[in-house]
Amino acid sequence: MAGSNNSGQGFVVTSTSDPHTVGTHSIAFTQFTGTQAFTAGTYLTISGNTINHDNSGASAGSYGSATQVTALTTDAQGHLTAVSNTTIAIPSTAVTDFTEAVQDVTAGQLVTNGSHSGIAATYDDAGDGAIDLNVDDFTITLAGDLSGNTTITNLANATLTATIVADATALGTDTTGNYVATVAGTANEVEVSGSGSETAAVTVGLPSAVTVTTSLTTPLVNISGASIVIEGATANDFETTLTVTDPTADRTITLPNVTGTVVTTGNLSAATEHIEDTVGAQFATNGSHTGIAAAYDDAGDGAVDLALTASGVSAASYGSATQVPGYTVDTYGRLTAASNTTIAISSTAV
Repeated sequence: MAGSNNSGQGFVVTSTSDPHTVGTHSIAFTQFTGTQAFTAGTYLTISGNTINHDNSGASAGSYGSATQVTALTTDAQGHLTAVSNTTIAIPSTAVTDFTEAVQDVTAGQLVTNGSHSGIAATYDDAGDGAIDLNVDDFTITLAGDLSGNTTITNLANATLTATIVADATALGTDTTGNYVATVAGTANEVEVSGSGSETAAVTVGLPSAVTVTTSLTTPLVNISGASIVIEGATANDFETTLTVTDPTADRTITLPNVTGTVVTTGNLSAATEHIEDTVGAQFATNGSHTGIAAAYDDAGDGAVDLALTASGVSAASYGSATQVPGYTVDTYGRLTAASNTTIAISSTAV
């Protein structure tokens, strides 16, 4: 078959032989359309006997995903003229109970799943949704030569009263200053005046009638009136005289049962320095301290200065609307570390 007659027209086979073999069977055609019987509409093109649908303008591809929604543009015939992906972005105000959900997740991680030491976290789910933190109460107890304790409640200020343990303080070893222990005399043997005060000048003397219960060695000791004159190891013109001021009442001076040098107003500074050095060494150098530093001002006023040691925490404010504070507390209830952690909630957790 060849030629161009009746081109652009439609025919249908009407012969009944089956099958139809070109060149073997007679094939009858019946025309059912005339020339230009079809007119292409919107977005259609006719080429010969072929009707084509024009491109719509939308790019071929796959659209939509777990994180994107498909945006479609159609014409009046319902054809897609544009297709694009838009990332899903739902504002928190559009999510039902978003604030409650965030509070529940945060509280679950901080209060329920978090590990805490020395601090309790409580989630006020039925109230304002706040997470309330409460540091455990702890007790500070003194040991060694001092006794006393106090309990810190809700991190409030507290007063710690220290008491020196009985028999724990040795005069001249654990004390500083111009302290003079009480010196008492014995009736009819030794009289004492001015005893019992830190700054008092103590006077030791013999009463007018001295009673010697054992023995009195002479000639190194000479008792004369209100004075006792004592010769040194070498007999010469230099003696030590103990003079008693005329008393207004009975006085008693007791010499302690120890070996040492008598402290007088003439050598008090040396005794004071010795006491300060001893106390400073025992307290500042030999003492064991935790969380506190002791320094002995030997070249200055002889004081022992105490200062809290740094715990390791930077002075700052922690926690905000976008950050959760994290703390580390040691066994003494001190903060040794503090930091801020930015609140990060993935979209899958919303």
